[in-house]
Amino acid sequence: MSTNRSIRAGLACSILSVSFVATVAGTAQAQIGSGWKSATYTKKIHLDDENGLQTFNWTSYKSVCNPICADYRATGNSETFRILDNRSNRSEIRLYNEYSSGERQFQGYVIFSAPLNDESLFQIFGSTSGATLTMMRGYSDSGGTLRTVGGGGVLATGVYGKEQRINVIHKQDDYVEFYVNGSRKARFSEDEEVTNYWKYGVYGTLRTGAVSVTWRAVQTFTR
Repeated sequence: MSTNRSIRAGLACSILSVSFVATVAGTAQAQIGSGWKSATYTKKIHLDDENGLQTFNWTSYKSVCNPICADYRATGNSETFRILDNRSNRSEIRLYNEYSSGERQFQGYVIFSAPLNDESLFQIFGSTSGATLTMMRGYSDSGGTLRTVGGGGVLATGVYGKEQRINVIHKQDDYVEFYVNGSRKARFSEDEEVTNYWKYGVYGTLRTGAVSVTWRAVQTFTR
């Protein structure tokens, strides 16, 4: 009888272990919807200095200006983007994921704090009416606000210092959707027949003190 109980206990532990592994795996692949396939792309670092936009091959750390006015640092699966003064207006990753059809999804966890205000955190680049189809920007109002520009509106408030899971789905020449922590917060139509690609980090004229944005566990998908 004791042996049977031990066997059952062992089986229960095995089942729990499998469930835990499945949960962890599911968390790692927490994209919105089904049928998505993981996709990876070449990364370039975009930093701005007194001479304008500078593009660098990816490395775990890069800075511009002397003393430093902007830098990028990757540690593990986290990427930190800083603009330190107004000699610079950007620290971004530019993904070489150009596309003109199909569906794409971006997922990542973002955190920023005061005094960041009116800075782009993510953008779908390419438009018939300007450079960018849409941006997700961070603002200082309401304790830190996430808002889209180019359609959508306010995504979340009270986010200063609080990591948010962001998913962006773009069905090219059809619609864009923004999700925060798994909930859809914006959806708008688009019918621009252009080539798009993505950038994330921090971008915009600095009107405050130094700002820092961290993106963690960025993943990209297609279907």
